Amino acid sequence: MNKVGSRSLDIVPDGTSLDADAVAVLLQEGALVIDTRETEEFAAGHIPGSLAIAWGSSFLEWMGWIAPYDRDLVLILDDESTYDEIRTELQRIGLDRVAGYLKGGLSAWKADERPVDTLETISVDELSRALATSEAPVLLDVRRAGEWTTSHIDGAEHVYAGSLAQGADVDIDDDRTTALICGSAYRSAVAASLLKKRGHHKLVNVTGGMDAWLERGLPVESSTR
Repeated sequence: MNKVGSRSLDIVPDGTSLDADAVAVLLQEGALVIDTRETEEFAAGHIPGSLAIAWGSSFLEWMGWIAPYDRDLVLILDDESTYDEIRTELQRIGLDRVAGYLKGGLSAWKADERPVDTLETISVDELSRALATSEAPVLLDVRRAGEWTTSHIDGAEHVYAGSLAQGADVDIDDDRTTALICGSAYRSAVAASLLKKRGHHKLVNVTGGMDAWLERGLPVESSTR
């Protein structure tokens, strides 16, 4: 993309508001749904196969990691007035195949009786208790290596969410629950949506992440690996 350049913003289609039928057709044709709402809203309900990349300061970074340049994108918005800004920012990094956004958001999708998926969440206190039981979840820490080295929960496994975004494999036991944790719950939501798209569904996202874990004074260890 850097070598050949992207199309001028003056000739890139604007995209449009889309009803549920139009989005369903686009999905059948291979479009990717990007859910830009807050992670809590994504967890409560989302279109199956959509990726959780909340609009904010980290949005473009993760879109650059994840979004394909050769597929149409459909956006799920928290505020439809942000569409033009989001579309323009995506065009600035060469993502100019934005077909539009779902008019009326997930409510319109549900009203059309379309399938909806959810992502279970767990607080750090609940996680602490669960880890002490015989049916403890697998804990997957998706922060950067430096964060992991500084402090992590004993027994946690580590894979960076950015590596997952680039297709890295991770061994998920679908017979057990996997809890995902990052710093705040943003990256773990991204990672969870990527893993759900791969067909893994016994996943939970740790709300508040390691920030909340440390604030509660719960135990951690460091690593020199």
